[in-house]
Amino acid sequence: MRVGIVLGKKPRKGEAIHPELRARALKASYLLRAKKVDLIIVSGGKTRGGMGDTEAGSVYNLFPSYLRERMAVRRESFALSTAQNIEYSKKMLQATPVDELVILTSPYHVRRTRFLLAKIWPEMLGKTTFLPVGPSPFKEVVVEAILLALLFVDPKGKWIFPLLHKVFRNA
Repeated sequence: MRVGIVLGKKPRKGEAIHPELRARALKASYLLRAKKVDLIIVSGGKTRGGMGDTEAGSVYNLFPSYLRERMAVRRESFALSTAQNIEYSKKMLQATPVDELVILTSPYHVRRTRFLLAKIWPEMLGKTTFLPVGPSPFKEVVVEAILLALLFVDPKGKWIFPLLHKVFRNA
């Protein structure tokens, strides 16, 4: 089974869900719908007092109901740290044969997550893909836009999709 784990992120003051965590949930939903993973675990406990639900509970509710109903999305609502995210997710999956893990976290958090996975769940280290999901630096966004624009220009220099020409010309 291919399993995706969405690591929690403490919301900022006044927010129910941190924007980075929302981005991870959207990416995880895509992975599930595209059949890149069979199961998603959203992990994160109650880290900001008085904000209502846990991180995992808030993210769980972002997934379409049909995915939740068929148990393709599960929540782990007790973890208060990255180490606990990994440890508690491992416990949830004890009875499940896991062939591959995909861990969704922030780009700057991948190194720490890899280190903790090696300590807590070393047998999965070689079977894990770390998928950084978060804000891109401005330069990367510009490079991505240029590459995307090149995909939609034919060899004669004409735009394949006129609408995209307007978008990039006005950007």
